[in-house]
Amino acid sequence: MRLGTVAWNRGSWSSHDTVSRLRDRVNVALGRRRRSVSVVIPARCSRDALGLVLPRLAAAAAGCDSEVQIVVVDDGSTDDTAAVAAAGGARVVSLGASRGRSGARNAGLQVATGDVVVFLDSDMLVEPDFFAEHLRLHEVANDTVVVGGRRHLPPGVTDPAGGRVLRRDSREALLDVYSYNMACLAHPWSLAYGCNVSVDRWFLERAAPTGFDESFVGWGLEDQELAYRLAGHGARWAYSRAASGAHLHHDRTMTAERFAGWKANLRRFVDTHEEASALERLVPGMDPSRAVDYVDVYRGFDGGPATADEAGLLVVRVPGSDDPLPAVQDAVANGAGAVALVDEGDRAELAVLAEAAAPGRGVRLYGGADWDRLSPHPGAG
Repeated sequence: MRLGTVAWNRGSWSSHDTVSRLRDRVNVALGRRRRSVSVVIPARCSRDALGLVLPRLAAAAAGCDSEVQIVVVDDGSTDDTAAVAAAGGARVVSLGASRGRSGARNAGLQVATGDVVVFLDSDMLVEPDFFAEHLRLHEVANDTVVVGGRRHLPPGVTDPAGGRVLRRDSREALLDVYSYNMACLAHPWSLAYGCNVSVDRWFLERAAPTGFDESFVGWGLEDQELAYRLAGHGARWAYSRAASGAHLHHDRTMTAERFAGWKANLRRFVDTHEEASALERLVPGMDPSRAVDYVDVYRGFDGGPATADEAGLLVVRVPGSDDPLPAVQDAVANGAGAVALVDEGDRAELAVLAEAAAPGRGVRLYGGADWDRLSPHPGAG
């Protein structure tokens, strides 16, 4: 395991804090201590949602054999969000005046103690193995950004196990076609939404020591801007449908006001990172006055996906019960051209293993059912 570096430029740290973090990192690497995890939840007037979210987080923490810290940042709420969070066992940070999503996440990060930090929205109901799944992927490579899955609950439904069909995240419609190895995307950072995403603490502090950019106000893009900076420092990417949550229903209509705020943040993003100007191609997909297919818009932004009938494509099916690493290594060794791994076990770590075995090769990864929907395609190798 790579130890990484420890950032000294976070103003609130003392030298004792930094040495303690380095000592912890060494102990983790030597197997003397299991990695811990902190989940940071920005919340504003989220009393009712937190009453549903926190018990599920507590259950997931109880089922995880690592230390779990839950941090709720009360971002200027006018209800008893802070009291509900405290009663639910969270470490509560009360800001008084709102600092917005970026400021709230940064405030939570200041008190987070975990080796891995999960950023989670206050309306996400997590699965029982939520923390274990996030941590499992960070054990593969500690510069991995884990993008957790999301399902949308119907109006009035607060129990994901209620038998109702949950609407899929739009990102999965993209990955079904492009590949669940996010490294195959030209811009993988664009799918790193702050509703459910985790990063190893040492990597975050090395790549983005100032945290989220608090000049982003209103809705949108502050999470992708942070991910963009992580990408610039060589982040690996893993999309995990197992480290998932069910999103409580609320009105997500893209109003003209919200769209104006998003465009202002887009301008801020591109002004800061001129090389990210391709983001402007997403404007039609966000514009509420236009009826367009988001997948088509994304193709214009990221480029079209490779096709399943590509000449010379080596397809390797990996049974769900098998150790995936030999299959990854064999595929990389034997495939002179493009390689597609078809995983019958839906294991997100295959994407990280593929990139570790062949950096930059863009080994494509599909679930078994997802691959079977792509037609035509050659037989398995």
